[in-house]
Amino acid sequence: MSQTITELLARRAQSQDVWITVPEDPVRSVAAKKITFHEVYQCCLRNAGGLSRLSKPGDRVVVICNESVDTVVALLSVLCAGRVPVPFAPPESAGCNLEEYGTRLKGILDHCGANFVLKPDGGRPNPPWAAGARVVELAELRMGPAQMECVSCAIDELALVQYTSGSTGRPKGVRLTHRNIVANVSGIGNAVAVTRADCAVAWLPLYHDMGLIGTALFTLRWGIGYVLLTTKQFLAHPESWLWSISRFGGTLSPAPNFAFQYCVKRIPESALEGLDLGSWRVAFNGSEEVRPRTLAEFAERMTRHGLKQGVLLPVYGLAESAVAVAFADVGRPARIDRIHRATLEEVAMAVPCGADDCAREVVSVGRPIEGQRVRIVGEMGDDLGERCVGEIEVSGPSVMEGYHNDPVSTTRALTSDGWLKTGDRGYMADGELFFVGRMKDIIKLRGRVVDPMDIEDAVSKECDIRLGRVAAIGVPDDTTGSERLVLVAEVGRGAEVDSDSASLKARLAVGRRCGVTPDDVVFVLPGQLPRTSSGKPRRAELRNLYVNGRLRGWTQAGPARSQEDDETARPVSGAT
Repeated sequence: MSQTITELLARRAQSQDVWITVPEDPVRSVAAKKITFHEVYQCCLRNAGGLSRLSKPGDRVVVICNESVDTVVALLSVLCAGRVPVPFAPPESAGCNLEEYGTRLKGILDHCGANFVLKPDGGRPNPPWAAGARVVELAELRMGPAQMECVSCAIDELALVQYTSGSTGRPKGVRLTHRNIVANVSGIGNAVAVTRADCAVAWLPLYHDMGLIGTALFTLRWGIGYVLLTTKQFLAHPESWLWSISRFGGTLSPAPNFAFQYCVKRIPESALEGLDLGSWRVAFNGSEEVRPRTLAEFAERMTRHGLKQGVLLPVYGLAESAVAVAFADVGRPARIDRIHRATLEEVAMAVPCGADDCAREVVSVGRPIEGQRVRIVGEMGDDLGERCVGEIEVSGPSVMEGYHNDPVSTTRALTSDGWLKTGDRGYMADGELFFVGRMKDIIKLRGRVVDPMDIEDAVSKECDIRLGRVAAIGVPDDTTGSERLVLVAEVGRGAEVDSDSASLKARLAVGRRCGVTPDDVVFVLPGQLPRTSSGKPRRAELRNLYVNGRLRGWTQAGPARSQEDDETARPVSGAT
């Protein structure tokens, strides 16, 4: 087996097999642009020659990543030139205005020491978000002579600096070697028994680990087809994802939990007439907590259109371990563990119980993939027993070598014996991993440890607010030494909302499900709830906005006006 990403590309390029298919209109036809491995490789060699004139071996190159063949080519071109790509979201997907986007970009450029920004062709030559950086288009790289061959590199050389989305703090640059990435995508393929007959379909952003490593580089490693959609296509017409699987014989397709729920809620039955999902054999559900309700509703609806039992596959992973850590068993219905909520919150034990209001349902994300190891540890780093809830730690060849230019965070994240502290809470039962939330997200209420995702799920289910549009945060209460529970939810522009009635409904929903009552409920306009580029709430930022009185609340008479209206009412695009 080839050991580096560039070796994989060169080997695949010896054939004329189609790698990437870009549908013209997947809902209505099978017309599509098809690009072979060989064609991608030749483009990369041409671009590598241009990169060699603009930079030095080992330089970092920030690549603006939309969901296009050009982006795949750009990222691989950087590697072929012996440079290190640093993926970054395009302005329309960053969830902020252009000024803030430019500030974030400059921060990444300064932090990773990149000399310039590589972007897809088109648009303004000096875009307003450039923040003084030199911006180079792919077309500029092709002006000179092609590089005759890829720059050779060692398996343990740096292949990628993947900046995390920053849902619990400032983004960090995850340093991944060729060994890390190839080991991970190899483990993914072995876990799902991939064959050359498989075909992956995805609309996931290529600046995100699930899209770049889990799909693009995964299909390169295994030499299988990759049907490439855009996130914008999916958000506007979610049925385009399903029709692409149907029309192009997709067998493997990954997405976050929200995407499956989005399909259930947003696609009319008329848009699915004639759809056949019989080819789909693995639907990876990861990147965020897997919800039992979502699995059940999606399966119930799509079974009518050929979806087989056991296709939905809960998975767990994180950028610091390339992408994948654990997978449930392929072909098996999801395992749902019903545990006593109060016992979980009070003594951190996952005690099985019946299906009643006292239960919290947790989905198994399976067993570690090949090469990965998982353990659950307590506050003192001690291994915990069966069904004890603690921090999930991971080790294996996929674990990052550290955070870029951040030795302090690296020391905090990696133990002396090579275990990665994930910052996630979970437990083991019968050899399977169960994820229950983020360590930094937990809210401490009067002696109980409450998971905000559990609260958000209750509000979403009973108050008809889509997951991702509601966030629960804990705000320090100096009078009690505990925390106050605050809910923030977005309402649609032009919506008629009785804030008192909606607040009461949310409080009752949380009380019934979680046994706690929110101290405050705030309704805001779309764009006020800060999210990462992958759609997760920026809880620390939201907490600061709330504490400093910068959240613009919605009243029955309409949105309250403030001098900061123009700044805070921002449209949000991206993964949710």
